[in-house]
Amino acid sequence: MAIEIVSDLKDSRLQPYRNLKATNLTRWSNQFVAEGTLVVERLLASRFRVQSVLVSRRLARQLPTTIPPDCPIFLLEHELAEQLVGYTFHTGILACGLRQPSPTLDALSATGDRFTLVAVCPNVNDPENIGAIIRLCAGFGVAGLILGTGCADPFSRRVLRVSMGTALKLTIIESRDLHGDLMRLRDEFGFELCATMLDAAAEPLETTVPTNKMASCSETRSMGSMRSGPACVPVG
Repeated sequence: MAIEIVSDLKDSRLQPYRNLKATNLTRWSNQFVAEGTLVVERLLASRFRVQSVLVSRRLARQLPTTIPPDCPIFLLEHELAEQLVGYTFHTGILACGLRQPSPTLDALSATGDRFTLVAVCPNVNDPENIGAIIRLCAGFGVAGLILGTGCADPFSRRVLRVSMGTALKLTIIESRDLHGDLMRLRDEFGFELCATMLDAAAEPLETTVPTNKMASCSETRSMGSMRSGPACVPVG
């Protein structure tokens, strides 16, 4: 691994790591930032290409051994690294990954006859909530997650941190037409749409019999007319 010492915070190669607490400029670029040894290691093991790694001198001896030989590694004095990122830099290591196009619905349909559960979040704008949902999806074997336009960036630094890097493995679809995509899941791919709701008339969760393919949404206000459709089962 070739490590380059950087002492000038104006170095343009450091741009993805600048003021990370205050902004998420990478959402509108082709980049994202992973923070912490575990998350960086999971990024290195994922399908995503790593553009660069930034490390504080305090953590230089703990660099992952899986960093590709052609990946630049920038070493900063700890105080400079904190100035760059804009917060107390406890973890000491960051990596910049390159985004990939959002998967299509076809990625969720190629599961054969296996039970397939898809989670749907129309409007969850808190990064930590999205990160927690992604961790739950990974833990319970959910096939994928569909996010509406009102959701937080699933590849923001905070989401990746809370999800412990599992966002890098889960199939995450950032939908531009959530209603249309869910209708396609139902009509073209055979998914049953269900939504949780607080209603005495709803079917209790413990008595619900799951179908082979289900897409579950917890925000019924965003489901619109789908709640009255024959493929939508309200679950309490």
